[in-house]
Amino acid sequence: MIQPGSHRVLSRALIVLALIAAMDRPASADKIMISSGGAALTFDRIRVKNVEGGQIHFYTSGGNLTSRPMSQIARIVLDDEPVFSAAEEAFAAGEWEKATSGYQQAIKRSRKEWVRDWSAARLAEAAGKSGNFVAAVEAWLTLAEKNPEMGAQSKPALPAAGSGQLDNGAKLLERALNDAKLPKNQQNLFYTYLLEIQRQRGDTKALNETLEKMIKSGVGDLNDPAAKRAYAEMKVSQARAALDAGKVDQALAEINDNKGLFVEPAQQAQAMYVLAEASYAKLGEKPDPAALKDAALAYMRVVANFKDLPDRPHVADSLLKTAQIQHRLGDDKTAAAVCQQIIRDFPGDPAAGRARELMREFQAPK
Repeated sequence: MIQPGSHRVLSRALIVLALIAAMDRPASADKIMISSGGAALTFDRIRVKNVEGGQIHFYTSGGNLTSRPMSQIARIVLDDEPVFSAAEEAFAAGEWEKATSGYQQAIKRSRKEWVRDWSAARLAEAAGKSGNFVAAVEAWLTLAEKNPEMGAQSKPALPAAGSGQLDNGAKLLERALNDAKLPKNQQNLFYTYLLEIQRQRGDTKALNETLEKMIKSGVGDLNDPAAKRAYAEMKVSQARAALDAGKVDQALAEINDNKGLFVEPAQQAQAMYVLAEASYAKLGEKPDPAALKDAALAYMRVVANFKDLPDRPHVADSLLKTAQIQHRLGDDKTAAAVCQQIIRDFPGDPAAGRARELMREFQAPK
């Protein structure tokens, strides 16, 4: 039989035991799993401070403040954020639709600002990989407006060229750029991503117009790779247009005055081919043989420099022009050999058909 007052003693004993158990148990099982260079590392019993400058800052179990790049974080587990933790698990497993849904819920439910920011960044990537590019862009815009640094590192992957989602993604960015109160750094971020989308769409006209808007508004940063690439492509496009309009000197100037912009092999091939075309056009109807030989060499430089690239840009066209010039020089033997090379190496290219026509011209009775 329990004596009067003994229940109070028992209650105190239970409280003491509970406190002792709590002291022995970790305050939190929150953890960050890191993957870098093939190595895996886990920090247990952590507490996240914030996400800033592309880094997640957190306190270790020993109370030390440390940080890691966002790109190295494989997964985060939070005891009191089961929806977020499940989304992280799905993300790590490549279950993109499940991760997309989970992060959308985490953004709505979590009271932690850093969790909402992190979820928005992950959502932009997961939604893009799940095939929902429009949802990815919407999530990314929300994140980038609040945290441009995270936005710069979390741009959704672009769908394949020809996808209608590219058009809708471009419209979302154009609508966001209509906000007159948008800070300059955010404008630049949105413009450069819009350039990437337009480039993927193959919309040269829209790309050039966007780039010109950037430059006129003073927000274009040509140190940004996307902007620099787009600007280089615009200059090649303008040179090509000038050449087509018969403005040979303008075409040459567009390329020669912007040589430093052409750093990517595909751009260099386009620029070098335009130079060869403009130089050849400048010769007129009756050039001397030495000038024709120089023109042929200009085309062969395109062949020599870019024949080993995967798509061999302008190589077949340059070979055809070389064959035509050799024919003008009266060297039909060399011209025929070049035509045969085109037919052999580029059987499906329109240049192969023109090479066959040129060879028939050699063989026609004179």
